Amino acid sequence: MTPRKILLVEDDQQVRRLLLRALIREGHEVLEAADGVEALKLLELNYPSLDLLISEVTLPGIPGTTLARVFSELKTSSRVLFTSGDGDLEELDCQLSVLPKPFTLSDFLKEVASLLESCPDEQSSRRLE
Repeated sequence: MTPRKILLVEDDQQVRRLLLRALIREGHEVLEAADGVEALKLLELNYPSLDLLISEVTLPGIPGTTLARVFSELKTSSRVLFTSGDGDLEELDCQLSVLPKPFTLSDFLKEVASLLESCPDEQSSRRLE
């Protein structure tokens, strides 16, 4: 699998570090955020090169669903993996997968690989008006 750029948003530091290390071991470039506000800043600065957003649905500051909406508005080929299933996910316009907690690292990496395999090589973006 080709290394990709991922934004990982997880408010539990231990979980975030574990997932971060697993993604790096797979060869991916990973940006990390502990809350929705920090994630939104990273998303707005890096969306053209991001291949995947991994986030909890419920986060301090800005919810993961809002991050997913912004990502899908900025990038037409956005991919999102939610690592919990709380919240309303039906109105999101992006390729979406939900991995309920608790999950194994193996299941997590399989879900990431599945989403990334569906990423086109050339990704089109659009800016918010």
